[in-house]
Amino acid sequence: MTIPENIPANGLAIPLRASFTILKHLPLLAVASNNLGPRLLLFDDSIECLVITTRRRWLHEIDRIDALQTFGTQNIIFCWRRRLCAFTANVGDADVLRSLLRYFSRQQLRLTERAGKIMTSG
Repeated sequence: MTIPENIPANGLAIPLRASFTILKHLPLLAVASNNLGPRLLLFDDSIECLVITTRRRWLHEIDRIDALQTFGTQNIIFCWRRRLCAFTANVGDADVLRSLLRYFSRQQLRLTERAGKIMTSG
């Protein structure tokens, strides 16, 4: 998947297998999940995500972006400033995960060391 430099005004939908609300400091502990209709929409200045309810968050609200690859999952993790919870999306494909990480790196958002290694691994 290639993410364009200029996102369409109506957003760019990223296909997901599942989405989760997690505790920011315990990324394997989900407090809510959605595998029926998860959503991640990219906009130039924000993202829209759906686990239980739809939320739109500005890019400047993102403290850091992490990534986690385990058997059968390719997760991107958005950690918000001044919030206990984070949003995780299982994109299901390593190439999609790397494309997302490259896109957010170009937006000058902070990636964790693990996310940086995943971004450059392919």
